Amino acid sequence: VFRHKAAEAANACVEILEQAPDNVPARARLARLFAEHLDQPDQGIEQVTLLLDMPDQPDARRAEWLGLIAAWHIRYRQDADAGREVLQRVINEFPQSPQALSARRRLQLLDAASSA
Repeated sequence: VFRHKAAEAANACVEILEQAPDNVPARARLARLFAEHLDQPDQGIEQVTLLLDMPDQPDARRAEWLGLIAAWHIRYRQDADAGREVLQRVINEFPQSPQALSARRRLQLLDAASSA
């Protein structure tokens, strides 16, 4: 039942985006639905990448979106290397942000887990 609701919500987001492709909340919601509820992390990552490519997005939001991409690589795609690359990008592009602090911690945890 929940998957059916997620699919309905995703379809509603698509309808909004067909009318207004730059609708950030609808695209962000669609990305989360794909990655977290519909077992389609690649499509979720693709939607967040479109958000990142939009002009005039605040740095805090961009850093947050990169953190999502990293988390989805690690959690849903089981691709720690791709996750590491994106976490490093957060640190490089937004070094003073809370997301960079979180990215550093996540990298330390990944390093500890891989050396255990």
